[in-house]
Amino acid sequence: MDGKVIELPNGATIIDFAYKIHTDIGNSMVAAIVNDEAVSFDYVLENQDRVRIITDSTAYVPKEEWLDIAVTTTARNKIMEFIKENEDHD
Repeated sequence: MDGKVIELPNGATIIDFAYKIHTDIGNSMVAAIVNDEAVSFDYVLENQDRVRIITDSTAYVPKEEWLDIAVTTTARNKIMEFIKENEDHD
């Protein structure tokens, strides 16, 4: 999504951004770069931030603690769905 504007509510984090793009991006996200600097997943996005999400399709990444970081209902629902579908991996 190079150069596309993604609209999110105030207080949205990297996790919300990743899930807004696509469920698979959120579910495989292992790192994030904002304005050419690595940031943690609880980074709160600001207007005009340039965001790059690093993914790894082999990673088992959505964690329950992400529910405390995600602001949007969409992201929270996708995280809960992933955790529920993968409960037997614990």
